[in-house]
Amino acid sequence: MVRRIILILVLVFILFFACVSSLDWAKTDFEAYAASDPSLKEFAFKYFGHEVNLKLGICCTDYMESEFTIDVLPVREIADYMEGKYGVVIDTSEFEAHRKNGHFDLDVIQTDDGDELIEHYDDFIKIDGLTLVGTLFTHGSWATVSWSETPEIESIFKYEEGHSNQMQIHIATNPIGSWIKIWLRIKSDTPNRDGYYDMTIVAEERVNFDFKTNGCNLEEIKAAIQQIPDMLRQQDQQ
Repeated sequence: MVRRIILILVLVFILFFACVSSLDWAKTDFEAYAASDPSLKEFAFKYFGHEVNLKLGICCTDYMESEFTIDVLPVREIADYMEGKYGVVIDTSEFEAHRKNGHFDLDVIQTDDGDELIEHYDDFIKIDGLTLVGTLFTHGSWATVSWSETPEIESIFKYEEGHSNQMQIHIATNPIGSWIKIWLRIKSDTPNRDGYYDMTIVAEERVNFDFKTNGCNLEEIKAAIQQIPDMLRQQDQQ
């Protein structure tokens, strides 16, 4: 009986890690994937999210401000890294146009009464995880600021659905450690009944931030985000 249980566990272990490793594509995988249609190697940058854990007041709401995050995000350099490593083509033009036109501007305003207000373009930026009364923050323990191709369904996990193959960038800022993930996702063959495709991660990069969240260190988070391409390259050399 014990031997049978061990055998089952070993099989589950093998199957699990086989599934995980199959999602970690290399250049040759993308070449095979696009053999019949080269456009399959084209990925639009279609999702950016910054999740801020506000529990215990350690990570301040000012980390959400675009001046210290999305304004300085080195999107083209990150795309260049992914193109070089995986042999894909990534279009960042839509994101860059929105950023240039100020559509991603977000400011956290302190009122004389000590309340916090948020100013942003809600046609482009979505905020999830906070209760908003007008533009007032209330009862939030975490928040995600995001932009995507599907704003009508946007929430913390909706970056798993979309209309196209895409590169995505997700930043998490937490008291116990912060990180960034870059995903390449391909859509499923058929949409669901709401017209959205489930998307599978075929390549993932992750790097950790090295900065102290305590004390609302805005310049530190800004510097960490600007260093993402360097951190990706350094990680490959280890």
